[in-house]
Amino acid sequence: MEELPADIAKLTRLKSLRISCGCYDRPAPDVKVIPKEELAFRHLPPEIGELQQLEYLDIQYSGIRTLPPEIQNLNNLRSLDIVNGFIESHPILYIK
Repeated sequence: MEELPADIAKLTRLKSLRISCGCYDRPAPDVKVIPKEELAFRHLPPEIGELQQLEYLDIQYSGIRTLPPEIQNLNNLRSLDIVNGFIESHPILYIK
């Protein structure tokens, strides 16, 4: 998958979303690990802000560099976990 579809906004009851574009921790010997710089998954759609029930957002090993300003609309967000990524800028978030 190269991106989240805008239709993700239709998942109105979604409470948890985990985005992981690969395994960075001891992959199997026969598995080729794609460097994060080469991953096609580079952004979240603005529609992510419409997931009003979302409580947990976990982004791991992705090429995502910025978070859309609409992420501020996630009023029920309790946890934003960004691991081993390239996030360079993001809006100010107030997590409950």
